[in-house]
Amino acid sequence: MRINSTPSFKADFCHTESLKEVADYAVKKGKFDKLNEARKIIEKTDWFTKLKMNCGFNEANNQSFFEITSYKPVYTFEDGKVITTYKTKTTRRYYKEKNPIKLAYEKIIKMSNNNTRNKTYKAYVK
Repeated sequence: MRINSTPSFKADFCHTESLKEVADYAVKKGKFDKLNEARKIIEKTDWFTKLKMNCGFNEANNQSFFEITSYKPVYTFEDGKVITTYKTKTTRRYYKEKNPIKLAYEKIIKMSNNNTRNKTYKAYVK
């Protein structure tokens, strides 16, 4: 019998419509390999964080936004059982960039560059 020792909850991007649009943008521009490599680098650094990405354009202030919601598990013990809840942190930043999909692509790439000391990575993930 083989036991799977891979944690079931590791740093991972949730599938959202914005993430799909960013992947489609990368495929169209021929940069999907770079995006996929960046995703793998980000996912390797934190085994317990789940990330949800959202991007769009805010008509009210005429700016694009990039938003990451990170979900971190919090464990408590009650009656001899482990109860897992998730602490959420949402970071939203506005930019003058007009194309929110291109902005999100660039932010994901930037988060993966030397990410243990990267300010962008620390702001969104940690």
